[in-house]
Amino acid sequence: MLTEHMLKHILAMNVVAPAAVLAGRGFFMHRVSFMHRVSPSRFLGVAVVLQIVLMWVWHLPAGLAFAAEIPSALLAMHFSLFAASVLFWAAVVGAIGTRPWGALSGLLVTAKLSCLLGALFTFAPRPLYAGYIASSSIQPDGSALEDQHLAGLLMLTAYTFSYIGAAVVIVARWLSETEKAPAWHDGPA
Repeated sequence: MLTEHMLKHILAMNVVAPAAVLAGRGFFMHRVSFMHRVSPSRFLGVAVVLQIVLMWVWHLPAGLAFAAEIPSALLAMHFSLFAASVLFWAAVVGAIGTRPWGALSGLLVTAKLSCLLGALFTFAPRPLYAGYIASSSIQPDGSALEDQHLAGLLMLTAYTFSYIGAAVVIVARWLSETEKAPAWHDGPA
């Protein structure tokens, strides 16, 4: 079912990937050595574009049908989305200390485009994934549309909480650090 498929992606991309990056922050920041050769803002931009492009391409009707028909394509879908997500979260975490505006921009752009995809799933008047339905055990009746709508609602909810939640944490941290800075307390003489 599409809902089950989305739950796997949500858990991998919005729970496991950021948790892995935060847990292994030193590992990821050290191992992604090319990040030191590329400007952090460019690295973040590439990570944002890669994640968005892969998410949209794999969730086009043809992409999802292809993945449903060929087991290795489904594995490639899951792996590439997870890897892009790890890269994205590593870029966001890496930008927090030096370029918080960049991290916020990356989160908000990705959230907006991910939520747009979820909204398409949720508000479509008919099943968008006839190829996926045909290649799976789902029957092309009303339950397929309900499944698609539920998958879209899960996407909307998960992406809002994870990306916007991360942005709120970054802003709170940034404001806290700004408040502690000596220049913040110095008023006009």
